[in-house]
Amino acid sequence: MTNSPQNKPRGAGRRGFFAAKPLANVAFRRLLYLIELDPRAALDPAFMAANPNYVAGILFYVGSTSLTPQERFEQHITGSKNASRIAHSYGIKLRMDLVPNNKSLPRDWAIRAEARLARDLRSKGFGAWQA
Repeated sequence: MTNSPQNKPRGAGRRGFFAAKPLANVAFRRLLYLIELDPRAALDPAFMAANPNYVAGILFYVGSTSLTPQERFEQHITGSKNASRIAHSYGIKLRMDLVPNNKSLPRDWAIRAEARLARDLRSKGFGAWQA
């Protein structure tokens, strides 16, 4: 007898699937965060390319995470394998006071919100890096 779906009793294995679903959804929720960057980031060629109209102002890294923003900030600063080069090289401090919405978002919404926040910051004269 093989382990195909046709050979399983009706409903077998479903309880585990439904029990795990709420936990799986937690990983797909994200919080936005901002990291203030050192002014030297404005001289980074990649940063300059992403901010062609930047003149002066505070520089930010915009991200989203399923961790706490503090844990993600520490990953960037320590240079863990999934750290952003810009955040690792130029990150100064976490700036949650400037995040417009501190509610967790579904992953796809958070990605769009990241891009929107970076665009909004650039339109106000700030430099923004968003990966």
